[in-house]
Amino acid sequence: MIKLVLLFLSFNLMGIEISVSGPESPVGVGEVFDVSIKVSSSSKPEVNFNLENLELVAKNEEGYSSNITVINGKMTKTQGHNFRYTFKALKAGKGSIKNLHAVAGNDTELYSETVSFEVVKDQVQDENIFVMATPSKTSVYIGEQIVLKYFLYRRVQIINYNILKFPELNDFFNRFSKDTQTKSKTTYKGKQYERFTLYAGAVYPNVLDAKIDPIISEVTYPVRSKNSRFGGFGFGFSDKRKKTYASKEVALEVLELPIEGRDESFTGLVGDHKIEFSINKEKVLVNEPIEIKFSIRGRGNLEVYKAPTLLDEDRFESFESSSKIESHRNFEATKTFNLTYLPKYNAEVDARKIPLSFFDPSQKKYITKFIDMPKIIVRGGSELVTNNDQGVPQRAIKINPNSIVGPFLSLNNSLFSSFHKLLNLFLGLCLIITSVWILGVFAKFESLFAKGEIEEIKKSKLSYPLVYRYLDKLDVKGTTAREKVEMSSISKEAKQYFLKLLDSKSNANYSVKKQESKMTFEKKYFNEVERLIKEDKNYDEIEIIEGPPTRA
Repeated sequence: MIKLVLLFLSFNLMGIEISVSGPESPVGVGEVFDVSIKVSSSSKPEVNFNLENLELVAKNEEGYSSNITVINGKMTKTQGHNFRYTFKALKAGKGSIKNLHAVAGNDTELYSETVSFEVVKDQVQDENIFVMATPSKTSVYIGEQIVLKYFLYRRVQIINYNILKFPELNDFFNRFSKDTQTKSKTTYKGKQYERFTLYAGAVYPNVLDAKIDPIISEVTYPVRSKNSRFGGFGFGFSDKRKKTYASKEVALEVLELPIEGRDESFTGLVGDHKIEFSINKEKVLVNEPIEIKFSIRGRGNLEVYKAPTLLDEDRFESFESSSKIESHRNFEATKTFNLTYLPKYNAEVDARKIPLSFFDPSQKKYITKFIDMPKIIVRGGSELVTNNDQGVPQRAIKINPNSIVGPFLSLNNSLFSSFHKLLNLFLGLCLIITSVWILGVFAKFESLFAKGEIEEIKKSKLSYPLVYRYLDKLDVKGTTAREKVEMSSISKEAKQYFLKLLDSKSNANYSVKKQESKMTFEKKYFNEVERLIKEDKNYDEIEIIEGPPTRA
């Protein structure tokens, strides 16, 4: 154990050594290239430097080795780290890596020289492997769709490739998607290439001097090696190397949209589009939701497109329930809106056509399409209430002249004038008793049904449409539920409760914070209405024949 400790203490931790290797030939403006920095140290080092006319694109640690040597009885331990940095040349002149140094533990080593590279304006492109950005057009209107694809071209064998840096495209709105076609054959400048799709999608310029940023890809390819253990047996491609490639920046000619022909109906979308529209109902009560589905399909920048106002904000409160975008293979997309409108008060909105205009770059003019909005009728609000100066109405009694008991109830006949009338009396009484019994049976069933309806209103937290339709069953004169409540024979407290309930619900603000009314469910008042409704139904089944008027 002691020997092991002494052996460990005899390690001689040597200093830091730095070596640098990079491209020997000049690099072009916008070209990316790799620089290898190797550091030998006693522990894992941290490499730092300053750049001039260069941009750091990527950093990778590609190798690590550990070595222990014994010299004159002393053991020396070293670690080797191989870093590969990818730089991009910014402009013609000289690109430099300055103040290159490594820090390992308490040791710091400064590289003795400034690493410089000549940067030229026009550099010959590698004809065997290169990366290129290919826009569908270079002269476009602002907001017009460009199908942009980035390709890797090769004429030699490669092992694999990956993307080191995706394009930023800050001058565009973009909708990127991986192209399904990953490999194809093509001809470029008279030479045959195999082409790989790195990245593809639709972009929309939002500035006039838009430029397409480069994409940077790392390619691994085989190389011949004399030191390969298989070199003498015909296996010449035994080693692998990596190299970084970048596409060139592409400048676009972006045009302003013309002012002539543009009006308030302009959607902001460029290109032809299809419109679909549907509405769930055209006749509703106040605060009963109107559901509208509206979709638009085309090549425009639908990500930033907002739904138009389809119903007047003064009379309807609007909500966008949801919206979603579905992309299609031909770089078209469909944006679908599910819209909800709540009527605030009584209204009749006439049928009309709502214009939506788009700019067509092929015709260089604006085109207009229309949404056919049907007539919307809203009822049930407090605005329909009118003053009633007729006093409390008498109960309406339905008369059926064909009733079998008509002669019995007629005051023109004596009850005991003949046997026929006695028999008629007897039959009439039997019929009345039987009818009352039958009505009682039906009343029980109706009571059970009514309880179910009242329970539904309670569970709905006093839903305005349910309450309105329930009160509208009162068999009194009046055109609205409010009028019927005012003219009914229910108690004063019940009237005040239902009038307040109708006002509260019909004038409610259906925003998120105020969606629930402060009104509570009062069963005793609903029971009053229920009893009155049942009495009205019972009266409907009984016939009353009035006699001749009494003479003074």
